[in-house]
Amino acid sequence: MNAAGTAVVAWWESGVMAVRRAPGGALAAPVPLSQPGGAGPSPAPPVLAVSASGRVVAAWRRVADGRARVEGAAGAPDGTWSRAILSPAAARSAGRPALAGNADGAAIVAWSQPAGRSLATIRARVFLSGLRTFGDVETLSGPRGRGTAPAVGIDAAGRAVAAWRSDPLGGPGRSFRGAIRRAIP
Repeated sequence: MNAAGTAVVAWWESGVMAVRRAPGGALAAPVPLSQPGGAGPSPAPPVLAVSASGRVVAAWRRVADGRARVEGAAGAPDGTWSRAILSPAAARSAGRPALAGNADGAAIVAWSQPAGRSLATIRARVFLSGLRTFGDVETLSGPRGRGTAPAVGIDAAGRAVAAWRSDPLGGPGRSFRGAIRRAIP
């Protein structure tokens, strides 16, 4: 929900569904955001960010053809939605997404992505509010180790930050890493 009172709820049914309520209004009809199926054995709820204008960005993990992908959708203030597969289609099972958005409608989505037998990298895509689309996939973590459990944030100027847990291969200890991205248009 944003400060003006626009509320959006998303859930798993036959696929990911969402419903919106404009400030002072009634609930709109539920809208499917994904193809049917794909909840997997223990689905996590979709994550949402609502801007001051009522733009919504949603992300979720969906299993299709034996692979877990991160998918997303952007909802315009008028209630229309555009959908996207956020993780690369050829990629192996993606982890649960983390999402953050700002009042202007820019957002960042991050997830862990297997890279080799026992490696995992942190990948991300940003929602470009000015272009109303998701940008290219970016790899945030290095090629060695296991990057897991991403957390993200974005400020009013559109600067995004991501942090994640990094477990070294064959070495003791675990650490936390981070990355800062320039302002999102």
